Amino acid sequence: MRSVLLVVALATTAWAENIVRVVSVEGPTCTLEVLSGSLVNGDEVDVFDGAKKAGAKVKFPSSIDLMMKGDKVAGVSFDGARPVAGALAATKGAFPSAEAVRRALPSAPPTAPAPAPSPALKDSPAACVFTAEELSRALGFKVEAGKGTENAFSGGVSTSCRWNEVKGLKSVVLNRQVMSGGDPTANRAGLRKMLAGRLEDIAGDADQAAWQVDQGDLTDVTLHYFRNDTGVEVRVSGVDKRDRRAVEAMRRKVLSLRRL
Repeated sequence: MRSVLLVVALATTAWAENIVRVVSVEGPTCTLEVLSGSLVNGDEVDVFDGAKKAGAKVKFPSSIDLMMKGDKVAGVSFDGARPVAGALAATKGAFPSAEAVRRALPSAPPTAPAPAPSPALKDSPAACVFTAEELSRALGFKVEAGKGTENAFSGGVSTSCRWNEVKGLKSVVLNRQVMSGGDPTANRAGLRKMLAGRLEDIAGDADQAAWQVDQGDLTDVTLHYFRNDTGVEVRVSGVDKRDRRAVEAMRRKVLSLRRL
């Protein structure tokens, strides 16, 4: 098996260069550890296999919106070349080679597979704050009972719950980032900065809510707001983004949901 280097692109942030290590590979997913900078859901990557470069994407679990230095997360899927344990990943375009990435670290990380960490996610029924009946009534399509997870990170706790449509392809995901400290204004700005695509602010919204757009194939009807040290994301998948009327109708329904 050939070694590969995943190089992560974070066009939305001006923070330190992002360097991560592939801790282990489990079938179609891998476990990553952040060595420098920070990562967000939906980041694009270039895969380096020697001198050859091929486009790819790293896809974090829906419950992960932000990874910072020292964090580890399992269940990260990848498109393109398969990585190996010990491979490094770094900001797209910042380094010409794997050797340059290694020189940017205080010391080279081990190339041998490191012990697998404890599972980052644990089941959390409490993450499913909305009931299936409440969502079905508000959004206009029937969903099954939600399945929730919880993940602790260096700055707080991340929770997520997903509800799938009973007969159809739509789904609803509720992600919450509960920050454990720091200035709320700075926390909100930091979470917004890490989001992929761009934000359309909703004029006059009491929570300064915004729609997340321009995510390419990942674009859904997605609402973000920040209240009481908690960043909230409500994402509805399965709405045809080319149908402006359908998108606007679903946006109105999402806005009718109670704020958390």
